[in-house]
Amino acid sequence: MHFLSFFHSFVTCVMMLLTHKPGTDGFAVPAPSHPVLAAVGEAAVLPCCPDLGASAQPSEVSWLQMPHSSLVHHYSEQKGQDREQTPEYRGRTELLMHRIRQGCMDLRLSAVRASDEGQYTCLVRHGISYREAQLELKVTAMGSAPHISMENIQGGTRIVCRSSGWYPEPQVLWRDSSHQHIPSEAENRSQDARGLFEAQSTLLVVGSTPKDLSCVVRNTYLNEEKETAFQTSDFLRGASPGMVVPSVILTVFGVIGFIAYLLKIKGWKRFADKLGKANMTLDPDTAHPWLLLSKDGKGVRWGEEWQKWPEGPERFDTWCCVLGYEGFTSGQHTWEVTVDSAKSWGVGLARASLQRKGRIPLSPQEGLWAVVKLDKVFRALTSPKCTPLPLTCIPRRMRVSLDYEKGQVAFSNADTDVPIFTFLPASFKGERIHLWLWVWDKESWLRLSP
Repeated sequence: MHFLSFFHSFVTCVMMLLTHKPGTDGFAVPAPSHPVLAAVGEAAVLPCCPDLGASAQPSEVSWLQMPHSSLVHHYSEQKGQDREQTPEYRGRTELLMHRIRQGCMDLRLSAVRASDEGQYTCLVRHGISYREAQLELKVTAMGSAPHISMENIQGGTRIVCRSSGWYPEPQVLWRDSSHQHIPSEAENRSQDARGLFEAQSTLLVVGSTPKDLSCVVRNTYLNEEKETAFQTSDFLRGASPGMVVPSVILTVFGVIGFIAYLLKIKGWKRFADKLGKANMTLDPDTAHPWLLLSKDGKGVRWGEEWQKWPEGPERFDTWCCVLGYEGFTSGQHTWEVTVDSAKSWGVGLARASLQRKGRIPLSPQEGLWAVVKLDKVFRALTSPKCTPLPLTCIPRRMRVSLDYEKGQVAFSNADTDVPIFTFLPASFKGERIHLWLWVWDKESWLRLSP
């Protein structure tokens, strides 16, 4: 008789009975005294060693994730059974065969996810008796080193610390040069599609800014942390009194001086002049059917009618976007986009793997680095929230600059050389990067140069 269906439907009742009536039939399942720790992406081994006596083997073993009794793994008839296994665990579980021969039903869970964290029950049937043991799996992930950005505001300075890829929810601390903690002004937490946390902490300093600061992000399970120390003078060197640096984002891994250099307008121009001016054209195979491209492939606007473009996997079908035909996997490049009096538009860079179908998640995590203007709103598409930009920064011609090896994506006013926004350094991982344009209304016309 196959016990799988009966076993899974009856398991909750059995466990309730076990809770209220300890067994006296001669076997027990010892539970580990400490939680099992596992890193995201790695494998975890959950121990279960029923005391069955010499050479005895259990009739059935099931691993369940509580509190909903989700079936993680089922073993019967001397093999694994996956017919009723919870889909999230399929292909990721197995009993360790060498341990079975030793009388243990240890479960190996591979490619650990944040959602795997929780209480697990090892439920063993021997003859007509059931016994269970519970253990806890704690999932960990050490995220990125903190990235620091600074902005002059009226009467003080706003400093923001960001870090992503953490589990569980991390603790963020500010310290001064004497290692004294400084209370933050605001804290934000968000989770990505994998369940990993991004943390953001804002420090508001009124009056003089402490010279030496550090931001610390700590994993509370591992009691390990990552710290970025910096001097505020490195950020503000060259900025004149009253000059506002709009949300300039930077990292501290050897590029603080480089970014500070870019904040000087003349320095920015010298940086941009070093980049190779790319001769860009638009790729008609990616254009949304409402978009009309110029004959030379350098201009785009909203067409009067739906274009009869051939369908294909490269074409955007929801957002009115188009990519550049040329792509880059190395080097330094710059080009300009005339936006002039366009009402609503977007200019940026995208990975070749950017989602084309449906509503595109507009963020660097999804492979898009862009600034957009929607009527009287101007902002950079940062994550988890967009970064507002001053309307006074809206250019007539936008310069887009890419340093592939450094992962730098920056925007500036092509007429005045004033920097507009610089994204946090990214890792392109060898993927081709393309120009991205977005036309939102019939009045907007965008044109590339050269």
